[in-house]
Amino acid sequence: MDIQPLSETTRINWNLGLLFAGNTSTGAVGIQTRRGQVYTGGMSMLHDVTSRLTIGAELYGGISDGAGKDETQLQGMLGAQYAIRNGLSLCLGLLGGKYGGTPQIGGQIGFALDLPEQ
Repeated sequence: MDIQPLSETTRINWNLGLLFAGNTSTGAVGIQTRRGQVYTGGMSMLHDVTSRLTIGAELYGGISDGAGKDETQLQGMLGAQYAIRNGLSLCLGLLGGKYGGTPQIGGQIGFALDLPEQ
């Protein structure tokens, strides 16, 4: 399916997932279940403010049909990515959520590195 951006500077991404076997944990903080499937989905909107600065918002959720401590996860994130140089970006995010598998409030900071093709 060919998804067209909303404009030259704004785009929407979405994904759906099904984890049907193996480690059903969705992360260190997330859905923790012993058996069953985990269904996940997310949607994000990104806007290029300049050629180096991109801001965005994301909504992500997951639910498990198995028995476990935390069976549901819903969180949102506001973030930005700044290109320091070609192939290296600084990423910042503020997140919050609801239900047991999600932190109520948090922050993220990191780097995105694009490795050259071989």
